[in-house]
Amino acid sequence: MDPTQTPPANPTITQPPTPVVTPVQPDSSLTPVKKNYKEIMSGMWNRVPPILRKVLIIFGIVFGLLILLALFVSMGQKVAKKTTTPVATATPVIGTGVTPVPIEIKNPSRYATDSGLLKIEEDIKKIDQGMGSVDLKELNLRPPDIQFKINFEE
Repeated sequence: MDPTQTPPANPTITQPPTPVVTPVQPDSSLTPVKKNYKEIMSGMWNRVPPILRKVLIIFGIVFGLLILLALFVSMGQKVAKKTTTPVATATPVIGTGVTPVPIEIKNPSRYATDSGLLKIEEDIKKIDQGMGSVDLKELNLRPPDIQFKINFEE
């Protein structure tokens, strides 16, 4: 057999049949409901007494108009809030307010005069003063300039 020749087809191998796809049918159980919906609703509406029908129509119109009115009022307030200039408010005059009475300690703690606590408080004040006078920038510790004159062209 020549390598350029194709082998003969095997007669025992058959192609599988192509699957049959059935189109999806809409649910037919709802079709009568859709067709009869208008008839059912008109039948219900016709059973309502005429005076009550008029009241329901007027109530629906008034309710719809109130919803539209509320919508327009809220939109108007948003627009008015954006376009109005701020109103100057009165500033209180300094010194006219009531001065609070200092709290008077009736029963001081027994530790208020303790020598150990007073010494700790004094040490904390000294440390706080020392921390306030420390220069945190320390300008003399800047990194050196690293600019080497390198020439890559010779």
